[in-house]
Amino acid sequence: MPRKGYDEAIKSAFLQAVSEARVAGQPWGDAFKAAKEAGYTGTLGGIKGMFHLTKGKKAGRKPGAKRGRPKGLGVATKHRHVYNEATRAAIVNATHEALKTGKKWPEALQAAKAAGYRGGLIALTGFVTRTGTPARKPGRPVKKAQMVGRLEPILEIIERLVKERVRAVLDRAIEELKKVRG
Repeated sequence: MPRKGYDEAIKSAFLQAVSEARVAGQPWGDAFKAAKEAGYTGTLGGIKGMFHLTKGKKAGRKPGAKRGRPKGLGVATKHRHVYNEATRAAIVNATHEALKTGKKWPEALQAAKAAGYRGGLIALTGFVTRTGTPARKPGRPVKKAQMVGRLEPILEIIERLVKERVRAVLDRAIEELKKVRG
């Protein structure tokens, strides 16, 4: 069923009737009857919704205007916490310091909570990695001493093969010179 648009005069009349009934402490059923008498043709649920929509509008604000980010310490919006820049920096620094000292993520979570973080472990990992500076690079760099230790057997094999081939080439060259000299 398509929505019916009301004339502004009729709409304000039945909304005024509902408002007066609700202020007087009457139940929604009585407010609905008052709205019907003032020209409303919809349902009880419809008048409730319309009443709450008009009641919540603020003067001077556009209907589609978005609100800015809250400036508080941390305001929960649905399931996310919003932190101001100082708190965010403190949480990230506390987490980085904990990880740099060799602690694991659960210990870093405790340090972050001490700095004002209010989420869980998985969210903290995403929170810290989204800051642009990774908390710890993946893997550990191989030290040169370890690298040489791994390459020694391969280097020995290569050296032995080179010596054998050089010795074989030199032996052939010496035999050719002996044949030519006679």
